[in-house]
Amino acid sequence: MVCSHCVRNVENAFHSVEGVYAVVDLCNKTAKLYAKHPLTRRETAAMLGDTSYTLTEFKEEKNESRRAR
Repeated sequence: MVCSHCVRNVENAFHSVEGVYAVVDLCNKTAKLYAKHPLTRRETAAMLGDTSYTLTEFKEEKNESRRAR
């Protein structure tokens, strides 16, 4: 991700899934996901399927959110 357009594309990809809200940090090239249900790495990567972005790291934060990079 290199610009605000990239941020918008990534956020929109995650927001297209019901119950998922994403906040993208362009400086750190991360996305923090808030979901109503637990997400797996595979599910999270699939959300980016129609974009040119790739999930490179997946970190689960206890009972609060999911972090994707």
